[in-house]
Amino acid sequence: SKIVLTYFPMKARAESIKIALQLAHLPYTNHFVEIAVEKQEGLKNGTLPFGQVPLLHIDGLDIVQSGAILRYISQKY
Repeated sequence: SKIVLTYFPMKARAESIKIALQLAHLPYTNHFVEIAVEKQEGLKNGTLPFGQVPLLHIDGLDIVQSGAILRYISQKY
């Protein structure tokens, strides 16, 4: 399935996730959340089910929090 990383248009907490995805040779797409209003809309419409970013959609799962995402990538791939 398609891997999508959702975060703000900056490096910060998502940078280590991007590096881990590249090291695991996993192609992914960036989805940027521009402003807090868009984040709230994502919570309402289900595109940000936990209202948190970074969010990684991988293997049919939505995983939030950078540490949990990094653990998932390192254990699975």
